[in-house]
Parts: sequence; structure tokens; C-alpha cells
Amino acid sequence: ADMRDLRTVHFSLKEFAAIEWGKLETIFAGELEALEHKDNRFRDAPTFLNRLANLAELASDRCREEGYLRRMRDVADDEFVAHRLGENLIARNLALDAEKLFSSLNLEQDAFANLRLAFFHVQRRDLDAALASVNRAVSIDPLDFGVRLFEGSLHLVRGEHELAIQSFRFAAEDRQTSCPLFTNLALAYIYVNRPEKAFAALRKAVALDPWNENAIALLADLAFSKNRNEDAVPSLRYFLQYEQKNSTMWARLARALLELGESNEAIAALKRQGSIENTNAVWNNLGVAYHRRRDRKKAYEAFKYAMKLEIDTPSKNLFLAARNLTALLAEDHAYKEVLSFTKAIFADDGNQMVLGDPQLADIYIFHVHALAHARADEQRAEAE
Repeated sequence: ADMRDLRTVHFSLKEFAAIEWGKLETIFAGELEALEHKDNRFRDAPTFLNRLANLAELASDRCREEGYLRRMRDVADDEFVAHRLGENLIARNLALDAEKLFSSLNLEQDAFANLRLAFFHVQRRDLDAALASVNRAVSIDPLDFGVRLFEGSLHLVRGEHELAIQSFRFAAEDRQTSCPLFTNLALAYIYVNRPEKAFAALRKAVALDPWNENAIALLADLAFSKNRNEDAVPSLRYFLQYEQKNSTMWARLARALLELGESNEAIAALKRQGSIENTNAVWNNLGVAYHRRRDRKKAYEAFKYAMKLEIDTPSKNLFLAARNLTALLAEDHAYKEVLSFTKAIFADDGNQMVLGDPQLADIYIFHVHALAHARADEQRAEAE
């Protein structure tokens, strides 16, 4: 009941903005229709065609935008128009046409065209060709922010982490206000095992854009891996004030709070997550949180429900919930229940997933432990 009630009150700034933008698109479409009536008078004027293309883009009418841009190319064929036409084609998933267009430009002088070609090479996993295109862009404009940012990102993909750091530092000299730049820089620092530098870069990234999901998620994951969850909680809380429908961020907040011993708040966050997605992982984590809060009854119920959600398709998630439920039974000295339950688990584990996983293999330890206690009980009963 709690989760169903929460589902109706969740707020998303992103969704709200999308709805409001939809209203603006209607206005822009109306302005476009009105301006088109002047086409006969200004049809060959680049400024007029640019205005029409702008309105078509704002109205999300990409096909009409293309038409105006092609007319602009007939009147004033410069890099700006060509780049914009290429972006239009990419937005409409016409990648081959876009690549053909960028390839036709002057690649000895056009850094942006080279970056776009590098983008297409990366999509095909042709990283050597991508690097060649990026190197041309660097030779054309070595101080350009976009060039250095793309160069660093490509080095990251290629596993050249020190070179990535160098490229991102060059980019930072030109622009200190880019959240993606400092997020990528942090990722490079993580790869070279320099966590303090990564934390510093991520704090800057989140300060620049407190709604950037990638930056906050990376900060939360890094903080968890380094047992510094308190560093991530404020950013997670702030983000979730405005994006309450983001289940993965609720999961990260719950994880951090649980590690910090804040069981009640972790449970509240997990309920928020569960109101968005009713999954085995949510209920398994709820079971863990209830157990930390010493509410064994609810822990049992949560683990059982987690298993129920996966019962038709045995997976690691199913066996993880079973492992936690077995641990609870063992703690309560319910050895007969442990034996009957673990035997059922082993029967369902046709692929021996439990035996092959160090975390799940605890079930065998619980089974052997319960078996020893059960035999000791039998021996005592016989002696009496």
C-alpha cells in the first residue's frame, strides 16, 4: 500500500520540462506558419531562411528544417550551414547521409567535420580511424574545447587513461564550466587509481550541474567503493528532490544510507524505488534493511517476496534472496527449516549456480552447519 501511494506523488522535473516544452513547440509551429507567408518576398535571403530553419527545429519539425537548410546551402554554402544540415540528418537517424555530407567538407581545415567523422568511426568501433580524424582536428585547432574533450573521451575508450587526463586538462584551460568534462576527467582518474583526484573532479562536476545523472551516479558509485558514502548522500538527496521517478538513484541513495547505518531512511528510499519498479532486487535489499533494523518479521516477508518474483526463472537474484533467507533461519536456530529449505534450493539449482558463486555458496555452509546441529540434536535425544 505504501508503495502504491508513493507512485502517485512522484515528481520529475525532466517530465515537467518536457510537457512545458511541448506547449512551446506548438507556439513555435504557429510562428513558423505565419513567417512562411513571407516566403515569396524573402525566399533567397539567408537570414530569413535561417529564421525559418530555427523555428522548424524548435517546433521539432526536422524534415522542414532540412528543406530550409538545403535552400540556405544553395544561397550561402558555408561551414555553418553544412554543419547544421549534418546535425539535422543525425537527429533523424540518417547517419549514412550525415557521414557522406561531413566527408565532403574540407577536412584539412574543418575541425568539426573531423570530429563528426570520428564519432561515426567510434560507433563502428573503428578506433584507429577515429583517432586519425581526431588528430586532424587537433592539428587544425589544438585549443578548441570540443576537440580536446572528444580527444580525451576517445583516449578513455581506447584505454589510454593518462593521455585522456592530459586532453581533459587542455580542455579545462579553455572552459571550466563543463560538467561532462569533469565527469570524464574523474573517470580517467578512477582508471589510474587516483581516487582523491576523482572525488575533486566529481565535486566540481556536481557543483556545476546538480541534476547531471551521470556525474552523481559516478560520485555515488565511487563513494561506495571507497567506503565514503557520506560524500554522495547530499548530492543524491538534492537530485531526488526533483527527479523522484529515477529508480536507480533511489537505489544508490538506499545503498549509501544502509552503509551509513541509517536503516529507516534506507527503507524509505527503497520503498520509493519499489513504487517505480517492483523487482527482486528492491525486495531483497528491503529484507537486508529490515534485518539491519532488527525487524525480523518484515525481513522474512521481504526475502520471501523477492524469491516469489523470480520463482519462474531461477537466477542469481532468486538464489541471493534464498541465501539471505537461509541466513535468517540459521540465526534463529531453525535447523530443520534450514535443511528442508536448502534441499529445495539445491534441487532447483540445475546449473550449479550456487556452488559456483562465492556469495551464494554460503548456502552450502548454512546447510552443513544445520546438518551438524540436527545430528547433534538427534544424538542427544537418543541418549535421553
